[in-house]
Amino acid sequence: MDSPIVTKSILQCPECCSKYTERILLKGKTLSSRCVFCSAVFEITEPHQCCIYCAYGNVPCPEKQNKIKKQ
Repeated sequence: MDSPIVTKSILQCPECCSKYTERILLKGKTLSSRCVFCSAVFEITEPHQCCIYCAYGNVPCPEKQNKIKKQ
């Protein structure tokens, strides 16, 4: 039985290092976020990063979660 897709990720702001929970969109890519503590807007910076969840979160995006399950 497949495990469900995790729909929340704890993001860590690269500016102030604060952590906060954000809901993961099941479709599309989230390319930026605004820190709820310092209001800094951050986005992906490296070509291998597909979204902010994969770059700054503790849970990857649904696409990567599915790839991991299939391995």
